[in-house]
Amino acid sequence: MLCKIFGACCYGADTVTVTVEVDVAPGLAYIVVGLPDSAVRESQHRIMSSLHHFGYRMPGKRVVVNLAPADLKKGGTGFDLPIAVGILIASGQIDVALDMSRFLIMGELALDGTLRRFNGSLAIAADAAKYGFECCIFPSQCRNECSWVRGVKVYCVDSLDQVIELLSGKVDASHFMVNGDAYKQGFSECGELFGRYREKLRGMLVLQKGGGGGNPGSFFKNDLAFIRGQERAKLALEICAAGRHNLLLSGSPGCGKSMMAAALPTIMPPLTYEQSVEAGRIYSIYGKEEYSQDSFTMPPFRAPHHSITNQALVGGGSDGRLPGEISLATQGVLFLDEILEFKRDTLELLRQPLEERRINISRVHGKFSYPADFILVAAANPCPCGYLYEKSDRCRCSSSAISKYRSRLSGPFLDRMDICLRVPALDNGNLLSDCATGESSASVALRVLRAVEIQWKRFGSCGGVMNSTMGSGELRRYCSLGADAKRLMQVVSEKNGLSARGYTRCLKVARTIADLNGREGISLEDISMALQFRFPEQNSLL
Repeated sequence: MLCKIFGACCYGADTVTVTVEVDVAPGLAYIVVGLPDSAVRESQHRIMSSLHHFGYRMPGKRVVVNLAPADLKKGGTGFDLPIAVGILIASGQIDVALDMSRFLIMGELALDGTLRRFNGSLAIAADAAKYGFECCIFPSQCRNECSWVRGVKVYCVDSLDQVIELLSGKVDASHFMVNGDAYKQGFSECGELFGRYREKLRGMLVLQKGGGGGNPGSFFKNDLAFIRGQERAKLALEICAAGRHNLLLSGSPGCGKSMMAAALPTIMPPLTYEQSVEAGRIYSIYGKEEYSQDSFTMPPFRAPHHSITNQALVGGGSDGRLPGEISLATQGVLFLDEILEFKRDTLELLRQPLEERRINISRVHGKFSYPADFILVAAANPCPCGYLYEKSDRCRCSSSAISKYRSRLSGPFLDRMDICLRVPALDNGNLLSDCATGESSASVALRVLRAVEIQWKRFGSCGGVMNSTMGSGELRRYCSLGADAKRLMQVVSEKNGLSARGYTRCLKVARTIADLNGREGISLEDISMALQFRFPEQNSLL
């Protein structure tokens, strides 16, 4: 008897439906075909033990399992459950009253028949409706990451016997469903989402004004209010958050570069449903298990060490299936602290993703594509010792050592940085002052939120296009300059050798500054500030 159960597997950030065909015929063998990896081939022993635990048995016949399409490599432990269900149906040990073509079933089996989490459940559930499935049956450990998926009903069960009960149609399946009405609606529309977030920020501001400044609940964990001084750097962070621009910070050790980078997510707007799906599916494929409601709304923050390998940064590995740090930072921030300590060839790998906002990985087993839509924040010291521009004479670095140190960042890489800023060292007066803290993240986040809403209304998208991702058509339409601004751009371009990429990036930053100031067009002041932030020789040490 032949039985077909439907599962899925991940190829890069995409998913592919896999038909698990189980045939039980006379003979004595257990064969799995369709390019399975070792985890799939070893499923026989887990399945056999699970069936015996609930009073079933592995048929004493020839069992052939085909994973179609047969020309794509299948991996992971998630195929345990569909193979086990297929064996039970094909051998006549259970009767199924429901239409199996409606269900997408995945899960890892323990020896006692309980179900364990498998990687990629969020990505598979998010794409299930696209492939025509109405329901997904997953392990209970996938509950958090699949609880808000829309377009498909997600049932989370604890063991193999509960799957059999659900498929028999004799029990109420509603208590297994984890997303309830959310599968129809998902997250609210952008307007409602932003409205709730705006009220949350205003509530935090009320607590602060009412004397709640010392209350941890009135601040983010990494709040801008905890950073003394550095007002120009905070303005640069605000521009980056509002338009998703890249930022390079240069300054002496201890001037606050890392603190400011860590505070950037606190002033960014919450992720919409589409953005959350794009970011969350990467973590699901990677195998991150700690999911909460904040995991879906807060922009991710990744800060890899400078000793990271090329594959760990951009993704790949031996088979090309693992996402890298640039993909895990999608819709959030990738912070490269001590960027001049990174290997030059590692940094050069970022050039294409910074332009295309995707990374394409080619390996022997196939080609894989992952999103890489992040804000790059880099921090560096001005010289090997870090004290080049301090008032004291602590720096003893030679000019050749400084030149060699800075040459680790190539011209094309620097050309992709929208804002380059020198962060001065703080004096003792700022550090020892007992005055009140500076402007909080909640206050800055309100201004950023207004600027982001302006962009989404302008481009008619919900997070799809921001100022930093404008194409040529949007640039011509929304970034026109007046006569004075054009003359300034011409003078600065000729003096500093501004490239075509640098020219467009200056326009995009100026457009964001205008949005923060509530201006329809780009003024001379906006383009002047964008140019001041642009050139490393004027505003940075690189």
